[in-house]
Amino acid sequence: MQKLIWFTAALLFNNFLFSQGTLTGNFRLNVDMYDRDSAIAAVGPNYEVNKNSANAWLQMIYSDINKGFEAGVRFDGNYNSILQNPPIPVSFYGIGNWYLKKKIENLELTGGFIYEQYGSGVALRTFEERNLGIDNAIFGVRAKYYISDKFMVRGIAGTQKYRMDYFGAFIKGLNFEGSTELGKNRKTNLSFGAAVVSRTLIVKDREIINNAISGYQLVDTNRSRGADYFQAPYNTYVFNYYHTLQIGRVSWGTDFAYKTKDAIFNQFINTYQYRSGYSIMNSLSYSQKGLGLTLQNRIVNNFQFQSTAQGAVADFNLNNNRRLSFLAPINRQNSLRLPARFQIAPIEISEVATSLDITYSPSKKTHINLNISVIDSALLFKTPYYKEVYFDIERKKLLNGKMDLHGGIQYVFYNQRKYLVGNEPTDIQSYTFFIEPTYRINRKHSLRFEFQYQHAAKELGQSLFALIEYNAAPNWSFSISDLYNFSPNKQYEVVKEYQQPHHFYSIFTSYTKGATRFTLAYAKQLAGIICTGGVCRFEPAFSGMRLQVTSSF
Repeated sequence: MQKLIWFTAALLFNNFLFSQGTLTGNFRLNVDMYDRDSAIAAVGPNYEVNKNSANAWLQMIYSDINKGFEAGVRFDGNYNSILQNPPIPVSFYGIGNWYLKKKIENLELTGGFIYEQYGSGVALRTFEERNLGIDNAIFGVRAKYYISDKFMVRGIAGTQKYRMDYFGAFIKGLNFEGSTELGKNRKTNLSFGAAVVSRTLIVKDREIINNAISGYQLVDTNRSRGADYFQAPYNTYVFNYYHTLQIGRVSWGTDFAYKTKDAIFNQFINTYQYRSGYSIMNSLSYSQKGLGLTLQNRIVNNFQFQSTAQGAVADFNLNNNRRLSFLAPINRQNSLRLPARFQIAPIEISEVATSLDITYSPSKKTHINLNISVIDSALLFKTPYYKEVYFDIERKKLLNGKMDLHGGIQYVFYNQRKYLVGNEPTDIQSYTFFIEPTYRINRKHSLRFEFQYQHAAKELGQSLFALIEYNAAPNWSFSISDLYNFSPNKQYEVVKEYQQPHHFYSIFTSYTKGATRFTLAYAKQLAGIICTGGVCRFEPAFSGMRLQVTSSF
Protein backbone atom coordinates (compact mmCIF):
# COMPACT_ATOMS: atom_id res chain seq x y z
CA MET A 1 0.00 0.00 0.00
CA GLN A 2 2.77 2.47 0.91
CA LYS A 3 4.55 1.82 -2.41
CA LEU A 4 1.30 2.40 -4.28
CA ILE A 5 0.73 5.71 -2.51
CA TRP A 6 4.25 6.89 -3.36
CA PHE A 7 3.70 5.80 -6.97
CA THR A 8 0.50 7.87 -7.13
CA ALA A 9 2.28 10.92 -5.67
CA ALA A 10 5.14 10.54 -8.16
CA LEU A 11 2.69 10.22 -11.03
CA LEU A 12 0.91 13.41 -9.96
CA PHE A 13 4.22 15.29 -9.71
CA ASN A 14 5.47 14.02 -13.07
CA ASN A 15 2.27 15.02 -14.88
CA PHE A 16 2.25 18.41 -13.21
CA LEU A 17 5.76 19.17 -14.42
CA PHE A 18 5.50 17.90 -17.96
CA SER A 19 1.96 18.56 -19.14
CA GLN A 20 -0.58 21.33 -19.68
CA GLY A 21 -2.95 20.14 -16.96
CA THR A 22 -4.30 22.05 -13.97
CA LEU A 23 -3.79 21.53 -10.26
CA THR A 24 -6.64 22.36 -7.87
CA GLY A 25 -7.41 21.50 -4.29
CA ASN A 26 -8.91 22.40 -0.96
CA PHE A 27 -7.88 22.56 2.68
CA ARG A 28 -9.80 22.43 5.94
CA LEU A 29 -8.62 22.57 9.55
CA ASN A 30 -10.85 22.32 12.64
CA VAL A 31 -9.29 22.92 16.05
CA ASP A 32 -11.19 22.60 19.35
CA MET A 33 -9.79 23.91 22.65
CA TYR A 34 -11.61 22.64 25.73
CA ASP A 35 -12.79 24.57 28.77
CA ARG A 36 -14.26 22.13 31.32
CA ASP A 37 -17.84 22.79 32.44
CA SER A 38 -19.24 19.99 34.60
CA ALA A 39 -22.58 21.82 34.91
CA ILE A 40 -23.45 20.84 31.32
CA ALA A 41 -21.47 17.53 31.32
CA ALA A 42 -18.66 19.05 29.22
CA VAL A 43 -16.14 16.65 30.74
CA GLY A 44 -13.89 13.81 29.62
CA PRO A 45 -10.33 13.09 28.42
CA ASN A 46 -10.14 16.10 26.13
CA TYR A 47 -11.04 18.40 29.04
CA GLU A 48 -8.85 16.72 31.64
CA VAL A 49 -5.75 15.65 29.71
CA ASN A 50 -5.57 16.53 26.00
CA LYS A 51 -7.03 20.06 26.25
CA ASN A 52 -7.36 20.29 22.45
CA SER A 53 -8.16 18.28 19.35
CA ALA A 54 -7.87 18.78 15.60
CA ASN A 55 -9.18 17.44 12.30
CA ALA A 56 -7.47 18.36 9.03
CA TRP A 57 -7.90 17.55 5.34
CA LEU A 58 -5.70 18.61 2.40
CA GLN A 59 -6.77 17.47 -1.08
CA MET A 60 -4.89 17.93 -4.36
CA ILE A 61 -6.48 17.17 -7.76
CA TYR A 62 -4.59 17.15 -11.03
CA SER A 63 -6.54 17.06 -14.32
CA ASP A 64 -5.59 17.15 -17.98
CA ILE A 65 -8.67 17.48 -20.18
CA ASN A 66 -6.70 16.94 -23.39
CA LYS A 67 -5.45 13.55 -22.20
CA GLY A 68 -8.66 12.61 -20.38
CA PHE A 69 -6.71 12.05 -17.17
CA GLU A 70 -7.39 12.98 -13.55
CA ALA A 71 -5.72 12.03 -10.28
CA GLY A 72 -6.26 13.08 -6.70
CA VAL A 73 -4.78 12.52 -3.28
CA ARG A 74 -6.02 13.65 0.16
CA PHE A 75 -4.26 13.74 3.51
CA ASP A 76 -6.46 13.19 6.58
CA GLY A 77 -5.34 14.05 10.10
CA ASN A 78 -7.42 13.28 13.19
CA TYR A 79 -5.81 14.13 16.53
CA ASN A 80 -7.72 13.40 19.75
CA SER A 81 -10.77 13.66 17.51
CA ILE A 82 -14.27 13.12 18.90
CA LEU A 83 -15.82 13.04 15.42
CA GLN A 84 -15.32 9.30 15.31
CA ASN A 85 -16.90 8.01 18.53
CA PRO A 86 -18.10 10.89 20.73
CA PRO A 87 -16.98 11.66 23.35
CA ILE A 88 -14.02 9.21 23.22
CA PRO A 89 -11.00 10.80 21.50
CA VAL A 90 -9.10 8.82 18.84
CA SER A 91 -6.12 9.68 16.65
CA PHE A 92 -5.28 8.40 13.16
CA TYR A 93 -3.74 10.06 10.13
CA GLY A 94 -2.35 9.35 6.70
CA ILE A 95 -3.51 9.22 3.08
CA GLY A 96 -7.28 9.13 3.45
CA ASN A 97 -8.15 9.13 -0.24
CA TRP A 98 -6.42 8.76 -3.59
CA TYR A 99 -7.65 7.86 -7.06
CA LEU A 100 -6.64 7.68 -10.72
CA LYS A 101 -9.14 8.34 -13.50
CA LYS A 102 -8.71 7.91 -17.25
CA LYS A 103 -11.20 8.50 -20.06
CA ILE A 104 -10.79 6.54 -23.28
CA GLU A 105 -13.38 7.74 -25.80
CA ASN A 106 -16.73 6.68 -24.24
CA LEU A 107 -15.15 4.63 -21.46
CA GLU A 108 -14.11 6.10 -18.10
CA LEU A 109 -11.96 4.02 -15.73
CA THR A 110 -11.28 4.84 -12.05
CA GLY A 111 -9.18 3.11 -9.44
CA GLY A 112 -8.65 3.99 -5.77
CA PHE A 113 -11.15 5.43 -3.27
CA ILE A 114 -14.45 6.04 -5.05
CA TYR A 115 -17.62 7.90 -4.05
CA GLU A 116 -20.62 6.48 -5.85
CA GLN A 117 -24.41 6.76 -5.83
CA TYR A 118 -27.00 4.80 -7.79
CA GLY A 119 -30.24 6.75 -8.20
CA SER A 120 -31.34 8.20 -4.87
CA GLY A 121 -28.83 5.97 -3.06
CA VAL A 122 -31.21 3.22 -1.91
CA ALA A 123 -29.09 0.48 -3.50
CA LEU A 124 -25.68 2.13 -3.06
CA ARG A 125 -24.37 5.42 -1.75
CA THR A 126 -20.83 6.11 -0.54
CA PHE A 127 -19.95 9.67 0.40
CA GLU A 128 -17.96 12.00 2.63
CA GLU A 129 -19.54 14.24 5.28
CA ARG A 130 -16.81 15.78 7.41
CA ASN A 131 -19.14 17.38 9.97
CA LEU A 132 -20.51 13.94 10.81
CA GLY A 133 -17.20 12.07 10.66
CA ILE A 134 -18.32 9.99 7.66
CA ASP A 135 -16.08 8.78 4.85
CA ASN A 136 -17.26 5.41 3.56
CA ALA A 137 -15.73 5.36 0.08
CA ILE A 138 -15.38 2.11 -1.86
CA PHE A 139 -11.71 1.17 -2.34
CA GLY A 140 -11.61 -0.58 -5.68
CA VAL A 141 -12.27 -0.01 -9.38
CA ARG A 142 -15.12 1.53 -11.36
CA ALA A 143 -15.94 1.58 -15.07
CA LYS A 144 -18.42 3.91 -16.78
CA TYR A 145 -19.48 3.52 -20.39
CA TYR A 146 -21.46 6.27 -22.12
CA ILE A 147 -23.59 4.46 -24.69
CA SER A 148 -24.81 7.84 -25.94
CA ASP A 149 -25.49 11.26 -24.50
CA LYS A 150 -28.67 9.84 -22.91
CA PHE A 151 -27.67 6.34 -21.80
CA MET A 152 -24.92 5.16 -19.48
CA VAL A 153 -23.89 1.95 -17.72
CA ARG A 154 -21.42 1.69 -14.84
CA GLY A 155 -20.02 -0.93 -12.52
CA ILE A 156 -17.98 -0.94 -9.33
CA ALA A 157 -16.15 -3.56 -7.26
CA GLY A 158 -14.19 -3.19 -4.03
CA THR A 159 -14.40 -3.00 -0.26
CA GLN A 160 -15.66 -0.17 1.94
CA LYS A 161 -13.32 2.15 3.82
CA TYR A 162 -13.41 2.61 7.61
CA ARG A 163 -11.03 5.24 9.03
CA MET A 164 -7.58 4.12 7.80
CA ASP A 165 -8.72 0.52 7.41
CA TYR A 166 -11.43 -1.40 5.57
CA PHE A 167 -14.48 -3.49 6.22
CA GLY A 168 -13.85 -6.94 4.82
CA ALA A 169 -17.05 -7.41 2.79
CA PHE A 170 -16.66 -7.47 -1.00
CA ILE A 171 -19.02 -5.04 -2.77
CA LYS A 172 -20.08 -5.27 -6.42
CA GLY A 173 -22.56 -3.04 -8.22
CA LEU A 174 -23.99 -2.50 -11.69
CA ASN A 175 -26.17 0.43 -12.74
CA PHE A 176 -27.90 1.47 -15.97
CA GLU A 177 -29.40 4.94 -16.43
CA GLY A 178 -31.11 6.70 -19.28
CA SER A 179 -33.47 9.46 -20.31
CA THR A 180 -35.77 10.02 -23.26
CA GLU A 181 -38.38 12.43 -24.58
CA LEU A 182 -41.89 11.08 -25.13
CA GLY A 183 -44.14 12.68 -27.69
CA LYS A 184 -43.46 15.38 -30.25
CA ASN A 185 -44.04 18.44 -28.05
CA ARG A 186 -41.03 17.67 -25.80
CA LYS A 187 -43.13 18.38 -22.70
CA THR A 188 -43.00 14.76 -21.59
CA ASN A 189 -39.68 13.40 -20.38
CA LEU A 190 -38.71 10.14 -18.74
CA SER A 191 -35.50 9.44 -16.82
CA PHE A 192 -35.02 5.97 -15.41
CA GLY A 193 -32.49 3.54 -14.00
CA ALA A 194 -31.95 0.06 -12.65
CA ALA A 195 -29.25 -1.28 -10.35
CA VAL A 196 -28.11 -4.45 -8.67
CA VAL A 197 -25.64 -4.47 -5.76
CA SER A 198 -24.07 -7.50 -4.10
CA ARG A 199 -22.35 -7.82 -0.72
CA THR A 200 -20.25 -10.85 0.21
CA LEU A 201 -19.46 -11.21 3.94
CA ILE A 202 -16.07 -12.31 5.14
CA VAL A 203 -15.81 -15.47 7.28
CA LYS A 204 -15.10 -13.54 10.49
CA ASP A 205 -18.23 -11.36 10.24
CA ARG A 206 -20.39 -14.36 9.40
CA GLU A 207 -19.03 -16.29 12.41
CA ILE A 208 -19.85 -13.37 14.76
CA ILE A 209 -23.47 -13.41 13.57
CA ASN A 210 -23.80 -17.20 13.68
CA ASN A 211 -22.31 -17.36 17.19
CA ALA A 212 -24.87 -14.82 18.42
CA ILE A 213 -27.71 -16.73 16.75
CA SER A 214 -26.58 -20.04 18.24
CA GLY A 215 -27.18 -18.60 21.72
CA TYR A 216 -30.89 -17.96 21.10
CA GLN A 217 -33.30 -20.13 23.05
CA LEU A 218 -35.65 -21.84 20.69
CA VAL A 219 -38.87 -21.30 22.64
CA ASP A 220 -42.26 -19.90 21.75
CA THR A 221 -41.61 -16.48 23.32
CA ASN A 222 -38.53 -16.01 21.19
CA ARG A 223 -40.33 -17.29 18.11
CA SER A 224 -42.98 -14.66 18.64
CA ARG A 225 -40.26 -12.03 18.68
CA GLY A 226 -38.76 -13.40 15.48
CA ALA A 227 -35.71 -15.06 17.08
CA ASP A 228 -34.83 -18.40 15.49
CA TYR A 229 -31.88 -20.50 14.41
CA PHE A 230 -30.50 -19.76 10.96
CA GLN A 231 -27.18 -19.41 9.19
CA ALA A 232 -26.24 -15.94 7.93
CA PRO A 233 -25.85 -16.00 4.13
CA TYR A 234 -22.53 -15.09 2.59
CA ASN A 235 -24.15 -13.14 -0.24
CA THR A 236 -26.93 -10.55 -0.14
CA TYR A 237 -28.34 -8.73 -3.17
CA VAL A 238 -30.27 -5.48 -3.64
CA PHE A 239 -32.30 -4.88 -6.80
CA ASN A 240 -33.40 -1.31 -7.50
CA TYR A 241 -35.57 0.38 -10.13
CA TYR A 242 -36.36 4.10 -10.28
CA HIS A 243 -37.80 6.64 -12.67
CA THR A 244 -39.06 10.22 -12.93
CA LEU A 245 -41.79 11.05 -15.43
CA GLN A 246 -42.32 14.73 -16.27
CA ILE A 247 -45.58 15.60 -18.04
CA GLY A 248 -45.89 19.34 -18.37
CA ARG A 249 -46.31 20.78 -14.88
CA VAL A 250 -46.71 17.38 -13.23
CA SER A 251 -43.88 15.10 -12.15
CA TRP A 252 -44.13 11.52 -10.86
CA GLY A 253 -41.19 9.68 -9.38
CA THR A 254 -40.90 6.17 -8.02
CA ASP A 255 -38.06 4.21 -6.42
CA PHE A 256 -38.42 0.52 -5.60
CA ALA A 257 -35.71 -1.65 -4.01
CA TYR A 258 -35.80 -5.27 -2.87
CA LYS A 259 -33.14 -6.90 -0.68
CA THR A 260 -32.74 -10.68 -0.52
CA LYS A 261 -32.84 -12.49 2.83
CA ASP A 262 -30.11 -11.40 5.21
CA ALA A 263 -29.17 -11.42 8.89
CA ILE A 264 -30.46 -8.03 10.02
CA PHE A 265 -30.19 -6.77 13.57
CA ASN A 266 -33.46 -5.48 15.04
CA GLN A 267 -32.41 -2.98 17.70
CA PHE A 268 -35.91 -2.84 19.18
CA ILE A 269 -35.79 -6.49 20.31
CA ASN A 270 -31.97 -6.81 20.38
CA THR A 271 -32.09 -9.85 18.11
CA TYR A 272 -30.84 -10.97 14.69
CA GLN A 273 -33.58 -11.87 12.25
CA TYR A 274 -33.50 -13.63 8.88
CA ARG A 275 -35.53 -11.31 6.68
CA SER A 276 -35.81 -10.01 3.15
CA GLY A 277 -36.51 -6.29 2.87
CA TYR A 278 -37.90 -3.62 0.60
CA SER A 279 -38.22 0.13 0.18
CA ILE A 280 -40.98 1.68 -1.95
CA MET A 281 -41.07 5.42 -2.52
CA ASN A 282 -43.39 7.54 -4.67
CA SER A 283 -43.50 11.29 -5.14
CA LEU A 284 -45.97 13.46 -7.02
CA SER A 285 -45.38 17.15 -7.64
CA TYR A 286 -47.07 20.01 -9.44
CA SER A 287 -45.64 23.44 -10.14
CA GLN A 288 -46.78 26.63 -11.80
CA LYS A 289 -45.94 30.28 -11.37
CA GLY A 290 -46.31 31.09 -7.67
CA LEU A 291 -47.38 27.60 -6.57
CA GLY A 292 -45.61 24.31 -5.89
CA LEU A 293 -47.06 21.09 -4.42
CA THR A 294 -45.12 17.94 -3.53
CA LEU A 295 -46.54 14.76 -1.99
CA GLN A 296 -44.15 11.98 -0.96
CA ASN A 297 -44.69 8.54 0.54
CA ARG A 298 -42.26 5.76 1.41
CA ILE A 299 -42.72 2.32 2.96
CA VAL A 300 -39.63 0.63 4.42
CA ASN A 301 -39.47 -2.88 5.82
CA ASN A 302 -36.29 -4.64 7.02
CA PHE A 303 -34.13 -2.65 4.60
CA GLN A 304 -30.82 -2.79 6.47
CA PHE A 305 -27.83 -3.06 4.11
CA GLN A 306 -24.35 -2.71 5.59
CA SER A 307 -20.75 -3.74 4.98
CA THR A 308 -20.60 -5.56 8.29
CA ALA A 309 -23.55 -7.08 10.07
CA GLN A 310 -22.35 -6.91 13.68
CA GLY A 311 -25.18 -6.09 16.09
CA ALA A 312 -25.99 -2.89 17.92
CA VAL A 313 -22.99 -0.83 18.96
CA ALA A 314 -22.81 2.56 20.66
CA ASP A 315 -20.28 3.83 18.09
CA PHE A 316 -22.28 6.24 15.89
CA ASN A 317 -19.37 6.60 13.48
CA LEU A 318 -19.14 2.85 12.93
CA ASN A 319 -22.89 2.64 12.35
CA ASN A 320 -22.82 5.47 9.81
CA ASN A 321 -19.70 4.36 7.95
CA ARG A 322 -20.78 0.76 7.43
CA ARG A 323 -23.98 1.71 5.59
CA LEU A 324 -24.12 0.84 1.90
CA SER A 325 -27.65 2.12 1.27
CA PHE A 326 -29.07 5.56 1.97
CA LEU A 327 -32.70 6.32 2.72
CA ALA A 328 -33.32 10.01 2.09
CA PRO A 329 -35.40 11.71 4.79
CA ILE A 330 -39.04 12.41 3.97
CA ASN A 331 -39.51 14.98 6.74
CA ARG A 332 -38.51 18.61 6.39
CA GLN A 333 -34.83 19.47 6.98
CA ASN A 334 -34.75 22.50 9.31
CA SER A 335 -31.72 24.72 9.85
CA LEU A 336 -32.73 27.12 12.63
CA ARG A 337 -31.43 26.15 16.09
CA LEU A 338 -34.61 25.20 17.97
CA PRO A 339 -36.75 23.92 15.05
CA ALA A 340 -33.85 21.58 14.18
CA ARG A 341 -33.69 19.93 17.63
CA PHE A 342 -35.90 17.03 16.58
CA GLN A 343 -34.43 16.04 13.23
CA ILE A 344 -34.56 12.30 12.60
CA ALA A 345 -33.14 9.56 10.39
CA PRO A 346 -35.34 6.95 8.65
CA ILE A 347 -35.96 3.72 10.59
CA GLU A 348 -34.68 0.85 8.44
CA ILE A 349 -36.61 -1.89 10.27
CA SER A 350 -40.10 -0.56 9.59
CA GLU A 351 -41.72 2.76 8.83
CA VAL A 352 -44.31 4.43 6.64
CA ALA A 353 -43.44 8.06 5.94
CA THR A 354 -45.62 10.66 4.22
CA SER A 355 -45.04 14.36 3.65
CA LEU A 356 -46.89 17.17 1.93
CA ASP A 357 -45.08 20.36 0.99
CA ILE A 358 -46.90 23.45 -0.30
CA THR A 359 -45.12 26.61 -1.48
CA TYR A 360 -47.18 29.65 -2.43
CA SER A 361 -45.85 33.00 -3.66
CA PRO A 362 -48.66 35.52 -4.22
CA SER A 363 -46.00 38.06 -5.29
CA LYS A 364 -42.26 38.32 -5.80
CA LYS A 365 -41.96 39.73 -2.28
CA THR A 366 -44.01 37.14 -0.38
CA HIS A 367 -43.34 33.42 0.02
CA ILE A 368 -45.44 31.03 2.15
CA ASN A 369 -44.50 27.44 3.03
CA LEU A 370 -46.52 24.69 4.69
CA ASN A 371 -45.06 21.25 5.39
CA ILE A 372 -46.79 18.29 7.06
CA SER A 373 -44.84 15.09 7.79
CA VAL A 374 -46.14 11.91 9.42
CA ILE A 375 -44.01 8.84 10.09
CA ASP A 376 -45.58 5.66 11.47
CA SER A 377 -45.34 1.90 11.49
CA ALA A 378 -47.10 -0.18 8.87
CA LEU A 379 -50.10 -0.63 11.18
CA LEU A 380 -53.03 1.76 11.03
CA PHE A 381 -54.47 3.63 14.03
CA LYS A 382 -51.19 3.43 15.93
CA THR A 383 -49.32 6.19 17.74
CA PRO A 384 -47.02 7.78 15.14
CA TYR A 385 -43.25 7.70 15.38
CA TYR A 386 -42.93 11.30 14.30
CA LYS A 387 -45.21 14.12 13.24
CA GLU A 388 -44.35 17.67 12.18
CA VAL A 389 -46.45 20.60 11.08
CA TYR A 390 -44.35 23.52 9.88
CA PHE A 391 -45.54 26.90 8.57
CA ASP A 392 -43.49 29.95 7.65
CA ILE A 393 -43.85 33.17 5.69
CA GLU A 394 -41.17 35.39 4.21
CA ARG A 395 -41.72 39.02 3.26
CA LYS A 396 -38.97 40.76 1.30
CA LYS A 397 -38.04 44.41 0.76
CA LEU A 398 -39.93 46.02 3.62
CA LEU A 399 -38.98 49.50 4.94
CA ASN A 400 -38.14 50.90 1.52
CA GLY A 401 -36.42 47.72 0.45
CA LYS A 402 -34.06 47.51 3.41
CA MET A 403 -35.63 44.68 5.43
CA ASP A 404 -36.55 41.03 4.84
CA LEU A 405 -38.72 39.34 7.46
CA HIS A 406 -39.05 35.58 7.96
CA GLY A 407 -41.14 33.93 10.65
CA GLY A 408 -43.19 30.88 11.44
CA ILE A 409 -44.35 28.15 13.79
CA GLN A 410 -43.62 24.44 14.19
CA TYR A 411 -45.29 21.55 16.01
CA VAL A 412 -43.44 18.24 16.52
CA PHE A 413 -44.49 14.92 18.02
CA TYR A 414 -41.40 12.76 18.69
CA ASN A 415 -41.63 9.15 19.86
CA GLN A 416 -38.42 8.77 21.84
CA ARG A 417 -38.77 4.98 22.06
CA LYS A 418 -38.27 4.66 18.31
CA TYR A 419 -35.39 7.06 17.78
CA LEU A 420 -33.41 6.78 21.03
CA VAL A 421 -33.50 3.05 21.75
CA GLY A 422 -32.87 2.35 25.44
CA ASN A 423 -34.26 5.68 26.68
CA GLU A 424 -37.35 6.11 28.80
CA PRO A 425 -40.55 5.59 26.74
CA THR A 426 -41.39 9.27 26.44
CA ASP A 427 -43.55 10.87 23.76
CA ILE A 428 -42.25 14.41 23.32
CA GLN A 429 -44.34 17.25 21.95
CA SER A 430 -42.77 20.61 21.13
CA TYR A 431 -44.17 23.96 20.02
CA THR A 432 -41.72 26.41 18.45
CA PHE A 433 -42.19 30.00 17.29
CA PHE A 434 -39.51 31.92 15.40
CA ILE A 435 -38.88 35.22 13.65
CA GLU A 436 -35.82 36.18 11.58
CA PRO A 437 -35.44 39.81 10.42
CA THR A 438 -32.58 40.90 8.13
CA TYR A 439 -31.85 44.61 7.79
CA ARG A 440 -29.57 45.92 4.99
CA ILE A 441 -27.76 49.04 6.19
CA ASN A 442 -26.24 49.51 2.73
CA ARG A 443 -24.93 47.35 -0.11
CA LYS A 444 -22.14 45.82 2.00
CA HIS A 445 -23.39 45.97 5.57
CA SER A 446 -26.34 44.13 7.09
CA LEU A 447 -27.79 42.98 10.41
CA ARG A 448 -29.57 39.67 10.91
CA PHE A 449 -31.55 38.65 14.00
CA GLU A 450 -33.05 35.38 15.17
CA PHE A 451 -35.60 35.02 17.98
CA GLN A 452 -36.97 31.57 18.81
CA TYR A 453 -39.14 30.17 21.60
CA GLN A 454 -39.72 26.46 22.22
CA HIS A 455 -41.98 24.69 24.69
CA ALA A 456 -41.10 20.97 25.02
CA ALA A 457 -42.40 19.96 28.45
CA LYS A 458 -40.97 16.41 28.40
CA GLU A 459 -37.63 17.39 26.90
CA LEU A 460 -35.70 20.59 27.73
CA GLY A 461 -38.74 22.43 29.04
CA GLN A 462 -39.02 26.05 27.89
CA SER A 463 -36.19 27.72 25.99
CA LEU A 464 -35.41 30.96 24.23
CA PHE A 465 -32.80 31.43 21.53
CA ALA A 466 -31.57 34.83 20.34
CA LEU A 467 -28.89 35.76 17.81
CA ILE A 468 -27.59 38.98 16.36
CA GLU A 469 -25.27 38.85 13.35
CA TYR A 470 -23.43 41.71 11.66
CA ASN A 471 -22.05 41.17 8.14
CA ALA A 472 -19.58 43.47 6.43
CA ALA A 473 -19.21 42.05 2.94
CA PRO A 474 -17.05 40.65 1.57
CA ASN A 475 -14.69 40.06 4.51
CA TRP A 476 -16.14 40.14 8.02
CA SER A 477 -18.97 38.56 9.96
CA PHE A 478 -19.69 38.74 13.72
CA SER A 479 -22.42 37.15 15.81
CA ILE A 480 -23.50 36.65 19.41
CA SER A 481 -26.11 34.07 20.38
CA ASP A 482 -27.62 32.52 23.49
CA LEU A 483 -29.84 29.51 24.09
CA TYR A 484 -31.50 30.18 27.45
CA ASN A 485 -33.23 27.19 29.02
CA PHE A 486 -35.19 29.38 31.42
CA SER A 487 -37.71 26.76 32.61
CA PRO A 488 -35.85 23.43 32.52
CA ASN A 489 -37.47 20.00 32.78
CA LYS A 490 -35.43 18.68 35.69
CA GLN A 491 -36.30 15.06 34.87
CA TYR A 492 -34.74 15.18 31.41
CA GLU A 493 -31.34 13.46 31.17
CA VAL A 494 -29.44 16.45 29.72
CA VAL A 495 -30.97 18.90 32.20
CA LYS A 496 -30.10 16.73 35.21
CA GLU A 497 -26.56 18.08 35.00
CA TYR A 498 -27.51 21.70 35.69
CA GLN A 499 -31.12 21.61 37.05
CA GLN A 500 -31.54 25.40 37.22
CA PRO A 501 -32.10 27.90 34.35
CA HIS A 502 -28.98 27.89 32.20
CA HIS A 503 -27.38 29.85 29.34
CA PHE A 504 -25.65 28.24 26.33
CA TYR A 505 -24.00 31.15 24.58
CA SER A 506 -21.71 31.60 21.61
CA ILE A 507 -19.48 34.43 20.34
CA PHE A 508 -18.45 34.03 16.71
CA THR A 509 -16.38 35.89 14.11
CA SER A 510 -15.23 35.06 10.60
CA TYR A 511 -12.89 36.65 8.09
CA THR A 512 -12.96 35.82 4.37
CA LYS A 513 -10.26 36.72 1.89
CA GLY A 514 -10.80 35.37 -1.59
CA ALA A 515 -11.29 31.61 -1.32
CA THR A 516 -9.94 31.42 2.25
CA ARG A 517 -12.09 31.71 5.36
CA PHE A 518 -11.10 31.87 9.04
CA THR A 519 -13.61 31.43 11.86
CA LEU A 520 -13.18 31.67 15.62
CA ALA A 521 -15.84 31.03 18.25
CA TYR A 522 -16.26 30.54 21.97
CA ALA A 523 -19.28 28.37 22.66
CA LYS A 524 -21.19 26.35 25.22
CA GLN A 525 -23.25 23.65 23.55
CA LEU A 526 -25.93 21.20 24.66
CA ALA A 527 -25.44 17.48 24.23
CA GLY A 528 -27.80 15.86 21.75
CA ILE A 529 -28.38 13.94 18.55
CA ILE A 530 -27.42 15.97 15.46
CA CYS A 531 -28.96 14.93 12.14
CA THR A 532 -27.96 16.20 8.71
CA GLY A 533 -29.77 15.03 5.61
CA GLY A 534 -31.07 11.85 7.21
CA VAL A 535 -27.78 10.86 8.87
CA CYS A 536 -27.46 11.27 12.65
CA ARG A 537 -24.68 11.27 15.21
CA PHE A 538 -24.37 12.01 18.92
CA GLU A 539 -22.85 15.42 19.66
CA PRO A 540 -21.53 15.64 23.23
CA ALA A 541 -21.78 18.77 25.34
CA PHE A 542 -19.04 21.24 24.44
CA SER A 543 -17.43 24.18 26.20
CA GLY A 544 -14.46 26.02 24.75
CA MET A 545 -12.92 27.65 21.68
CA ARG A 546 -13.35 26.54 18.08
CA LEU A 547 -11.08 27.57 15.20
CA GLN A 548 -11.67 26.68 11.57
CA VAL A 549 -9.70 27.43 8.40
CA THR A 550 -11.02 26.54 4.95
CA SER A 551 -9.49 27.30 1.57
CA SER A 552 -9.72 26.23 -2.05
CA PHE A 553 -7.36 26.84 -4.94
